[in-house]
Amino acid sequence: MKTKNHHMIKRGDRWHFKIRIPADVHQFYEARASKFVEGSLKTSDVTAARKLRDAKLKSYQDLWSEMRIRQTRGQQSNTSAPSTYISDDAYLLEEREESPEETSQHISFLWDKIDRLAHRKASSEGIEDLNDAREDVINSPAGAEIWREVQILQGSLTPLEPYCWEWFETKRGKAHKTKTEYRRAISILLSNFPYKEVINQRNARRFLHDLLTDNAKATVQKYTTAYRGIWRYHGWPSDTELWSVREMDSAVHAIRVKSITDEDYLMIMEALRGTRRRRLWLAIKIAAYSGASRSGVCGVRLEGANTDTPTLYLPETKKDWRTRRIPCHPEILDDVAEWSRSPLADTTLTNEFTEVKRELGFGRDKVYHSFRHSVANKLENARVSSREIKRLLGHRIGSITFDTYSAEGLEYDVLSEVIGKITWPDVKW
Repeated sequence: MKTKNHHMIKRGDRWHFKIRIPADVHQFYEARASKFVEGSLKTSDVTAARKLRDAKLKSYQDLWSEMRIRQTRGQQSNTSAPSTYISDDAYLLEEREESPEETSQHISFLWDKIDRLAHRKASSEGIEDLNDAREDVINSPAGAEIWREVQILQGSLTPLEPYCWEWFETKRGKAHKTKTEYRRAISILLSNFPYKEVINQRNARRFLHDLLTDNAKATVQKYTTAYRGIWRYHGWPSDTELWSVREMDSAVHAIRVKSITDEDYLMIMEALRGTRRRRLWLAIKIAAYSGASRSGVCGVRLEGANTDTPTLYLPETKKDWRTRRIPCHPEILDDVAEWSRSPLADTTLTNEFTEVKRELGFGRDKVYHSFRHSVANKLENARVSSREIKRLLGHRIGSITFDTYSAEGLEYDVLSEVIGKITWPDVKW
């Protein structure tokens, strides 16, 4: 059984493809010592690499089928290097930019293919004018694919896919959630616009309008961030409004997240009590008494557990500047110690919480992040200053980010007093 990473190997941090050349086409590769064709997929992202690998496999399978046909008909040509036949978009672009001589040979080879199809069509259908037969071939599915390759090599068509994934590769340091959003944005773009040349102001407006029909405006704005980034990265000129939704509205109303009430908390914790979802129970309690986000809870580390200053280290993958240390609430000291030994992955945590809340009849406005809102509300009702609340939650204060307690800011005892004002109904496992 093949794995998902078949025909792929990793060298350093980059994925490469490696495909065995079929024995019946070896003679087309007489100058090659290796029995494999291989090369870099130019990405370290396994999802992007698999897509590029699949495209490359199809390209080579099509190429070898063509070679077999030529071999059968005695039309074998020894004048072109193997790279002449490669039809993968990324390689076509690379050839166009780096190998003008091979590009010219490749274009001639592709026109020969069109002419063979045209001669066959003219003969079988009684078409007298060969130019008419060529036109019919180019408008056919098989001929259109060959003509597309000619246009790419000539520079009149620019496939977006290689350029999109090249830009995506520069975002390796982004949070998993952000990269997932970028992947989806790219997939949607490519399904509508395979080539850069077909995108103009009108088409882009219509495309964004369609996205806003099914998605909240905030979601589409994240997509357009990716699109603008791709254009800027490659230095493509565009109108500043090409990927803007500033004057556009969504047909989907954004969900306003609500806080979890004490009654909600009791209902959720009671539903989990004594079940196999002990880790979800711990994750909820930690969020409720710390105000940490999902990524903070999943990566939380307890420091100084046996000292007078037990501290939570909360990493934040979405916004690095929010990473911070805060005093540990005494109610969750043992819970954090247990949780940190075997935490849930962030996506698993989200999925399990969503499943439970739906079972209890909660709507889309109650999410795991709601506990962060609840902590802010509880502290505000306890007359805690907004500055102290922001310090606890890792929010920016003006242009300054306070990521931990320090001599220059709030001391441990001060922030510990703030933490102590977070109260919830008592729950037992």
